[in-house]
Amino acid sequence: MHPPVLLFVLLTLSACTAHEDRFRDLVEVDTIDAVVLHNNRGDYRLTREELRRFKGVLGDMWYRPQADLKMGTIGFSLYIQGQQYEAVSRTHGRYLSVPHQLVPPAKQHLLARPSSQADAPLIFEFDSAVNLDNYHARR
Repeated sequence: MHPPVLLFVLLTLSACTAHEDRFRDLVEVDTIDAVVLHNNRGDYRLTREELRRFKGVLGDMWYRPQADLKMGTIGFSLYIQGQQYEAVSRTHGRYLSVPHQLVPPAKQHLLARPSSQADAPLIFEFDSAVNLDNYHARR
């Protein structure tokens, strides 16, 4: 095969096999023990059923390594095996910033950012905007 043709075939194949990671591909979602939201209505710990649904929403988020966004003040604490991790978003946000440390060492190779930037937050995108103020204590 001629070099230009081979190059074209390789480029075409690499484009066809492009892979986008979801939150669940990088973070062990099932190990999340609890979530406490810090929103405009105060602090709220998700119930067992809310946590189950929220894990599904988190798991479906897309990793956006090229995104460079300013986050708002709405956030939540993720608890995994007693360790607390802070995530930040906006009230009606499409994006979420999470600490790099959420990704276990065995999956670090999947990250687009070099490990030398271990303290840099990772950006994920919801399929559609999520109103984090919808989570609050019922009266």
